[in-house]
Amino acid sequence: MSRSRRNGYVRQLPSGLWAVTVRTPAGRITESFDRERQAQAWADDQLSKIRAGDWIDPRRAKKLIGVWWQECLGGRHLELASRRRDASHWKCHVEPRWARTELGAVKRGSWR
Repeated sequence: MSRSRRNGYVRQLPSGLWAVTVRTPAGRITESFDRERQAQAWADDQLSKIRAGDWIDPRRAKKLIGVWWQECLGGRHLELASRRRDASHWKCHVEPRWARTELGAVKRGSWR
């Protein structure tokens, strides 16, 4: 049995679990739950966050800020002085507090 509700597609798997697929800004994501109500509640929560502009991709939310920073460095084309300044700011101010924090854990006001 499957049901499509708004953008959440809920279906029962052969294992008895309930899977729900939601269309997100990053593409489709699917999660599995023991109960249909849990699956639909999760889908409703994701869709609510998308509408409010607070949605974070759960697949990317686990990435550490330190890892993300290293990945971003290669995509930035800066002069030497700017790279040195950014490296200093990262090392002195950002890395000690944020390097081991997951991206998904950062919320508005969490920097205070």
